[in-house]
Amino acid sequence: MHQRHIWRGLAAAGLLTSTAMAAAQTSDQLAAQWRAAKRAEIQAQIAALTKTLVEIGDRSTPPMAAETAAVASLNTPAAAPAPAAAPAPTPTPTPSPTPSPAATGTKPFGGLAFGVGISLTLDIGKKDRIGSASLDANKIVRVDDKNNSNARVMLESHYFFTPNGPGPFTLYNESDTFLKGVRQRYGKKEWGFGPFIALQPGSGEIIDAVGLGIMAGFRRPGADSGSFNLGIGAVIDPNVRILGDGIEANRPLPAGETEVRYRETSQLGVLLLSSFTF
Repeated sequence: MHQRHIWRGLAAAGLLTSTAMAAAQTSDQLAAQWRAAKRAEIQAQIAALTKTLVEIGDRSTPPMAAETAAVASLNTPAAAPAPAAAPAPTPTPTPSPTPSPAATGTKPFGGLAFGVGISLTLDIGKKDRIGSASLDANKIVRVDDKNNSNARVMLESHYFFTPNGPGPFTLYNESDTFLKGVRQRYGKKEWGFGPFIALQPGSGEIIDAVGLGIMAGFRRPGADSGSFNLGIGAVIDPNVRILGDGIEANRPLPAGETEVRYRETSQLGVLLLSSFTF
């Protein structure tokens, strides 16, 4: 009886072992099948991914490669910037040469610019302008040099009113086409008239003579060719040398006098003036 139970126990144990072994074999088979299926799935995914990468490579640079290049550029130290080119030097404009006073017909005096003119003074004073006088053998006063008509260079400044229309010397008739053309070109604003002031500078800032009058000016034909101006007025010379009091020309000296005396006075004259700047 006891042996029967042992044999039954052994048989049961063997059945359990066989069942366990069969279950283990079944589990291994299932695991193998799962791995095979998983491997096939992974291989299919790899094949699909490889195909996609190939297609992208055919069209352009793979995104991963572009991203790798961008990352590499970020990790690469930036090159030092090239030095900026020096700016080209700005050419210094050449100043236009300032016309000299001689070129413009002007001359400075006392900080002002005056035109240069040629003048003639006709003395209208009561006394002659005496250059020099002497005594002859009979002690008679003889005038050796007098200059009541004095030609000299003077500085002048004028202001012209410029009427529209022909000047007094621009006469023409409608049938004369030449003179009509002259009027059209040179008549308007080509002449003027107005006051002038003139002076004769002495040494330093001393004025030897000053004049005032009326002047008319006429432009010359052609561009920048100047003008011809003619004026008339009065001039005062403050230092005119005349014979001293009591001494007269062609008369003997006063009693007690042994030589010719002179004195200086102001004298009035008529001034004729011509200048050449409009």
